[in-house]
Amino acid sequence: MLTQVFPAGLVDEVLAETGRIQQRNRLLPARLVVYFVLAMCLFSGQSYEEVARLLTRPG
Repeated sequence: MLTQVFPAGLVDEVLAETGRIQQRNRLLPARLVVYFVLAMCLFSGQSYEEVARLLTRPG
């Protein structure tokens, strides 16, 4: 659902405009971190692990 509200292109554009584009390959790409932070806000009562599970479960 987050990708429908905040398309990948929009997230990439904001990361570029704020100078937060990736300079190295990391375990979690910058775009994924943005989605994870948004999900943590939506599910603030849940653990990091639960939020990650919710993000990765099939539709």
